[in-house]
Amino acid sequence: MGLRTFLIINLIVLFLVVLSFGREFVRNYEIDKEIKGLEERAAMLESENQQILQLAERLKTDDYLEEEGRMRLGLKKPGENVVVVSEPEDLTVPTQAPSEPSKEDKKISNPRLWLEYFFGI
Repeated sequence: MGLRTFLIINLIVLFLVVLSFGREFVRNYEIDKEIKGLEERAAMLESENQQILQLAERLKTDDYLEEEGRMRLGLKKPGENVVVVSEPEDLTVPTQAPSEPSKEDKKISNPRLWLEYFFGI
């Protein structure tokens, strides 16, 4: 009985060791997956940061300040003439919907007009 008990205990210990390694393998895989996701996000944030820095540099230039002064504030350089071009007003003639023609337009015969006058037909 000593050998049989020894084998059962060894199998139980081996099972627990394999189970422990399996859990650690799964945990390690999940951590690696999370690290890759965080690295991708860090790269994306770095790219956005570079774009923001480029925009900030553009906003500091004299050309940008001059353009904004002209467009938003209506400023001009000394000795410069400003020409304002306005859009033309809408000069289209409104079209009228075809209405029902009047009695004069219908060319109703004279006897018919008398019937309508006397009898309201």
